[in-house]
Amino acid sequence: MYGGRGRGRGAHSSRGRGRRELSRAHPYQSPTARAGPTRPEHRPFDLWQHEEIFPQAAQPPDDDGVARALTGRHTALRLDSAVQNRLLEHFTNVTMILDNIIALQATNDSPFLDRVHAVGSHRMNTAIRGDMTYQLVVIFKSWPTNKDLVSVCNRIKEELGNVHAKNDSSNVQVVTMIDKSSFSVSVGQATVQCLAAYQPDSWLEKARSDQVPIKDIETALKEVDHAKWSDEHIIHPSTRMVIRILGDLRQRIKGFGHLTPWMSTLLAYQSAVLPGRRDALQLAQAFRRLLHSLSAGLLLADNAGITDPCEKTPNAIHRPLGFVHQEELCCAAQTLLRLFSHGAHREILALDQQNVHVDFQLTMQFDGIIVDPSVCVFENKPEKSAE
Repeated sequence: MYGGRGRGRGAHSSRGRGRRELSRAHPYQSPTARAGPTRPEHRPFDLWQHEEIFPQAAQPPDDDGVARALTGRHTALRLDSAVQNRLLEHFTNVTMILDNIIALQATNDSPFLDRVHAVGSHRMNTAIRGDMTYQLVVIFKSWPTNKDLVSVCNRIKEELGNVHAKNDSSNVQVVTMIDKSSFSVSVGQATVQCLAAYQPDSWLEKARSDQVPIKDIETALKEVDHAKWSDEHIIHPSTRMVIRILGDLRQRIKGFGHLTPWMSTLLAYQSAVLPGRRDALQLAQAFRRLLHSLSAGLLLADNAGITDPCEKTPNAIHRPLGFVHQEELCCAAQTLLRLFSHGAHREILALDQQNVHVDFQLTMQFDGIIVDPSVCVFENKPEKSAE
């Protein structure tokens, strides 16, 4: 399981202490808290925070071409205005129906709803092309059951049919899907997904078999906290642009695919906004700082990483990632930074389809420069075949 990194720790200690060091679980192996001492954490060096101590020895690189490439890729990732308008119209109709249910729920037999929150990338204006799902969190006043989800979903479907009939759009088909913790309503390609939630008196309560699981309720409430935090902090255009470009990398590059949308949001904010400053870095500088931070091991096991601002107790966002996923992300960032430093930013952003494809398994060559991809230290153990 362990490779070359991290070997020899505790070698200076006594034999008994060395055994205790080896037997102790790694503090980042699981997201759950552990009792007892943990390994010291460190943060990778960030040149942007120490410019006064380490001034530039030469002229900074010309980022005009990089900025144009990033802006061009960002423009290509945005939703078309017509598609975005159709999605926004569908979202507005669904929220209007939910507001009517909340206002008139005392006069009918519908489940009692408390409030509705818009969450996700569309609320934050960071959705990329192909993302046609708008997310809502519907908070009930009591623990929602499967019957409650079916009732609210059918009510929305019926009201949507009436809305389209009044607009001479009777041929529009409303499609619904229901699972154990959410339901979705679709008109054409536009979809609104509603996550069911509830504020329990105690998180130790156990749900019945017909109720929404407590883990799904906790996940939905976290989405509300993430949306509120984003409204206060994701205010600079360069931060949103980095989030959208990072979402594109998550879809195309294996190592970046381990990041969740919330991890991407915090990474983009940490890369674009310097501590103690209100203004954000330029797009090219923020993207370069993002690759530098990940390449230096910001989200590796022994690093402090980025603390989740929405958790009550300090918790690093990369704790749920295993060793292999952390290494794949770091190696992918190191390879991209190496390509980025040699001017292969158009290949990284997939702007020129005819150019050489970025391959993380083979040696690549761009304009006579040979680039070797980084190799992971950790790897999954092969499964033993049953004899």
